[in-house]
Amino acid sequence: MQFKKDGRWAIDFVGKRKFAAITSFIMVIVSLGIFFVVQPNWGIDFTGGTEIQIETAPAADIAEIRDTLNDLELGSDAVQQVGPDDSGEFVIRIQDPAYGTEGMQEQLEKELADQFGGEWVQELDFDAQVQVTITFRYEGEKRSIEEIEAGLTDSRIKTVQKGMDENTLVVKYQDTGKLIEARLHEGYVGSASDSEKSLTVVDAQQVGPKVGGELRQQGFLAIVATLALILVYVAFRFELAFAPGAVLALFHDVTIVIGIFTLTGHEFNLSMIGALLTIIGYSLNDTIVIYDRIRENMSKYRRVDTELLINDS
Repeated sequence: MQFKKDGRWAIDFVGKRKFAAITSFIMVIVSLGIFFVVQPNWGIDFTGGTEIQIETAPAADIAEIRDTLNDLELGSDAVQQVGPDDSGEFVIRIQDPAYGTEGMQEQLEKELADQFGGEWVQELDFDAQVQVTITFRYEGEKRSIEEIEAGLTDSRIKTVQKGMDENTLVVKYQDTGKLIEARLHEGYVGSASDSEKSLTVVDAQQVGPKVGGELRQQGFLAIVATLALILVYVAFRFELAFAPGAVLALFHDVTIVIGIFTLTGHEFNLSMIGALLTIIGYSLNDTIVIYDRIRENMSKYRRVDTELLINDS
């Protein structure tokens, strides 16, 4: 193929604009369809949940960890190996923020009813945001915190505190991460004290569902705000006529990447938002370089055909 002819590029970029526009339009629509129909594999950053990095000794096989997770009803796809096969390190992601809290509310209601009567508790609110808290309002004879704690046998309870008013109390349990750690240890090592297996928690991170939803909203708002600011920047640096094309090109690049990652099942998390913003940066750099060359050639060759000028630029 001859790339140059008479000192000019022989590739007619502008002449193929209709084909490119139609192809890009179809790819963008398909990517948006995949995003809204298939839906992304949202990570813990956006859905809430717990991520725990563990280390086993001797180094366990990932199949053994998967069997343990299946026994704990967590699903075998919740684990990922970190490092080489003989490292014994794994990352476990639990997206159910209420995992490990089963039976807490029922046990608390029963023990309070046995201690103070069935009608003593009037309202009860269960919250599993990072740390499980149960807030309840009671009517009748006032009881001290010491009296209430004396009748509660659940070892997962951390503290009992006063609420917003005199008739409201808040029962705080251990962090959900600690509850999951205990289950993992029991499921993998077992209850035997002389077991040769060991499981150590290297790191644990928790995100509440409410915080995760806010992070997801703010992440996509960051992308939209970036595109809007780029529109203003290009309009000031060049001309207003240049700006829409730049933003459409950036939207095209980001949308197609989102579609591909959704289709392939890659996890969407905060790192993904950073990656999309990086793509916008690189794509904008290419656009600005070409726009600079077009503006330079427009001032230098005023009588040259516009399509030819853009192709050369």
